[in-house]
Amino acid sequence: IVGEIKVAGAGHFDFAYNPRRAKQKAQIHKTIATYINAFVERYILSKEEAEKHLSVPSRFVTLLYPPPEAKYEVETKIALPYGKHPLQKVDIYLPKGAKGFPCVLVIHGGAWVGGKRGMFGMFCKALARRGIGAATCDYRLAPEFVYPAFMEDVAAALVLVRKEFAEAGGDIRRLFVTGHSAGGHISALLATNAKFLKKYGLTPKDIAGVAPVSGVYRIIKNPFKAFGDDPRIWRDASPIDHISKDLPPFLIIYGEKEMLPALTAIRFEKALRDKGVAVNGFMMLGHRHADTARNMNRADSEVFLRLITFFRKHRADKVTPPDVE
Repeated sequence: IVGEIKVAGAGHFDFAYNPRRAKQKAQIHKTIATYINAFVERYILSKEEAEKHLSVPSRFVTLLYPPPEAKYEVETKIALPYGKHPLQKVDIYLPKGAKGFPCVLVIHGGAWVGGKRGMFGMFCKALARRGIGAATCDYRLAPEFVYPAFMEDVAAALVLVRKEFAEAGGDIRRLFVTGHSAGGHISALLATNAKFLKKYGLTPKDIAGVAPVSGVYRIIKNPFKAFGDDPRIWRDASPIDHISKDLPPFLIIYGEKEMLPALTAIRFEKALRDKGVAVNGFMMLGHRHADTARNMNRADSEVFLRLITFFRKHRADKVTPPDVE
């Protein structure tokens, strides 16, 4: 059994009780003691009831544990249209019989010019088998359709999946967006540049959390001819240029051996933190760009574990009700 506990605000010496700092560090000391005692009770004294302290995160603690048991059957809804173009479709994967479950929209990569929603079908199924609803969408591609076409598409797809998840018993206060590569960029921009959700009466607060994987967060020089030649458009399409303190929590994942995604991820994480946004960034050792994508589809990988832990932890305080018939 492998687990990790990250205690917010704790430094090296906080794990050794210091009575001179007891008042200032009371919550940190209490949190540390709770998890140490729970570990002893669960694995040394064999008290199963202590498991709840080791598997339920809090606002002070981020947990990384093996994912929940894959106990749910998966119900699928394939190729639901959210527009008239052939690429404007979503696939939805639901945990059969679950209620109040978290929900995730997964956005594929492909440099804004390629890719398809089926790339992360295994990831969606793995989430659904573990009690998390998942959907993955196609979107119109460059160079035929340049920015902001794919952003408008993903915003429309989000509206549809909110409705579908709500009708299936999901908790839209726990609706997340994630994606790889270009999908990481799109997921981050959807939550930072509010204009795409505003069209549907939504705001970034309607998203519980954002988990871009190997994304790019500053657009320059019209990559893959997907953004046009106007630098003002590049800034509009750059998540790092739309950061505010009111954004949802972020989990940023990137590979050690990625050049541009790693560099922009580090800068994006710092910019978010400087604005007071809750953010964690993780570099996957030895990973190249294709490795992070492949490991999203592997339920035994660290990439998958960190994502599912993030999806289990957060909840939006208040969201706009979906248009459910």
